[in-house]
Amino acid sequence: MDAERSSGYEKAYASARRLVRGGLVDAGEIQDILPVIERYPVRISSYVARHIDSTDPSCPLRCQFVPAAGELEWEPGHSDDPLNESVHMPLPGLVHRYPDRILLHVSADCASLCRFCFRKSLLGNRQTVLHGSNWPHAMAYLAASESVREVILSGGDPFTLPYGVLMEVMRDLTRLPRTPRIRVHTRVPVVDPERITGPLIGALSMAENLRLVVHVNHPAELVAESLASLDRLSRAGFELLSQSVLLKGVNDRSRILRDLFSGLMRHGIQPYYLHHTDPARGTAHFSVTLTEGAALFRKTRASLPDAWLPRYVVDLPELGRKTEVERLVLAGGSDRYGQSVPCVISDTAN
Repeated sequence: MDAERSSGYEKAYASARRLVRGGLVDAGEIQDILPVIERYPVRISSYVARHIDSTDPSCPLRCQFVPAAGELEWEPGHSDDPLNESVHMPLPGLVHRYPDRILLHVSADCASLCRFCFRKSLLGNRQTVLHGSNWPHAMAYLAASESVREVILSGGDPFTLPYGVLMEVMRDLTRLPRTPRIRVHTRVPVVDPERITGPLIGALSMAENLRLVVHVNHPAELVAESLASLDRLSRAGFELLSQSVLLKGVNDRSRILRDLFSGLMRHGIQPYYLHHTDPARGTAHFSVTLTEGAALFRKTRASLPDAWLPRYVVDLPELGRKTEVERLVLAGGSDRYGQSVPCVISDTAN
């Protein structure tokens, strides 16, 4: 597997020692975050590490990827499975929450591990991944599911799979009796852009009707190297969409969201979803309330064309679907998501 990777993950920052030696964490901080590293895995690609401003505690890349003591805070209502995916998992790694869509966990790895990930407790657990001996059972399930119109590949990150394995996944999906639309969720183009090579694009090209959803949270992620990788995917003919997560201390200002969405549009990437944070254990310090998020999104909308805006949604397992946050707030929806860590949205700091 490692021999097939174009940018070796052995160079990733994945231990307390590496974080200190790389200057991402100073010696005074390490004692506070050692318990975090013991509980949750850490990995920061060498590419991301090069772009972190270690002198700025508010650097958006540092906030997203460097472990923080806040990950050990416990909040009521937060869990390791905030979307109740395990309830809708007829096979390990196959999630069937919606009648017409199936999500496949095809990788347990990410090039860089986001500290706000709602699956952070599962990353690295290969028992949750659909490949190897479980893969034929997944294909049989898909073949028998006549109502399924779309298959979503997630993980982990599908782009971390060896190129040959990714090619097999695409080939098998296109051989199903009713070929579904395929949507691939990835963060690799903006955290390990050297991975976007000819062999990876060739593997993706095995499938027709393919959409790529790239996870981007801040304009600082749209720099020369990442934009070049996205351009390679675009020139290969793939439809590019984006998804983002509204994160306290990272992008919870209308100016940042405006620059993010307009930057994506300028480079041919359609903003698709802005997600409200899910109540995953260890992520409460990233959360704003629904009311505050709705106010922020209204302010952002005032400065951009509607076609440049994603849908701002929260995933509510009790409703069984994603729900527009503004609609939920207008209807008097609960503010339980992030209620204990309010964020002030001012007219000056936007």
